[in-house]
Amino acid sequence: MTARLHEDEFTITTQLVRELVEEQFPAYRSLVLDPLSQTGSTNVIYRLGEAFCVRLPRQPGGGRSLEKEASWIPMLQQHLSVRLPGVTGMGRPAAGYPVTWAVCEWLEGQHPLLPGDGKLAQALAAFISELRAPGPSRLH
Repeated sequence: MTARLHEDEFTITTQLVRELVEEQFPAYRSLVLDPLSQTGSTNVIYRLGEAFCVRLPRQPGGGRSLEKEASWIPMLQQHLSVRLPGVTGMGRPAAGYPVTWAVCEWLEGQHPLLPGDGKLAQALAAFISELRAPGPSRLH
């Protein structure tokens, strides 16, 4: 079980995640499932095999963000020079877990450190500029 960060947080265990994956994504049932020690405050994240991760919202309403990502990432990806982790599949509420959850691509990387040479800041500024550039007319 992961550490609780919110008063209204769902109880998410490895057993629950395994049950959800096995029921809704049977092709992935044999993949190793491991909780990540560092996750965000919005989702609990489990590594699923070498190529995927499972993201489960910690709180009510959190599934809407994953649904937005699933629809927007393919459109945005065309306009960005960095790769975004695509949503492979959306899971539905089941096994006592009440919101939408997702299986996503796993992109290898590491947590950035704050380097003194400014490369991280430059890369982040370039990404934000690219992200802001596509207007609604370019996305349809």
